[in-house]
Amino acid sequence: MSTLFVDTSSLVKFYYPEQDSDAVEVGLLGAERVYLSELTRVEFVSAIARKVRAGEIGKSEFARLTAAFNEDCLALRFSLVALGEDILIEARSLVERLGLDYALRTLDGLQLASAMRSGADGFLCHDERLAQVAATIGFKVVAS
Repeated sequence: MSTLFVDTSSLVKFYYPEQDSDAVEVGLLGAERVYLSELTRVEFVSAIARKVRAGEIGKSEFARLTAAFNEDCLALRFSLVALGEDILIEARSLVERLGLDYALRTLDGLQLASAMRSGADGFLCHDERLAQVAATIGFKVVAS
């Protein structure tokens, strides 16, 4: 896969060892270019904070993981897709077209619209519902 859009569900597995973390690492390191939505910068912190609240990790681990992710963003390891008006319009369109049949949620619509805008070849995702919708609109889903 030469270019890959990565959803937050998979990105967390890259920074914090979970089931399928090895496969995520292979996918990310094997891609020529990795795209993320700007939304992922917020969702990632939220997902790691959830691990603190659940007692899976402590606050120092939270700080380490979020700092590592921020450093990778600043080092341009990822190509960020801006959440402009075009993404918002496309996300709304996706939710209108697919939300009734696939329970497409707001943030997932924004992720998919960002992926479409990126032009990535593949969609790396570990959220089954989102992966199903991504496949429906023509993405090659790398994991689910």
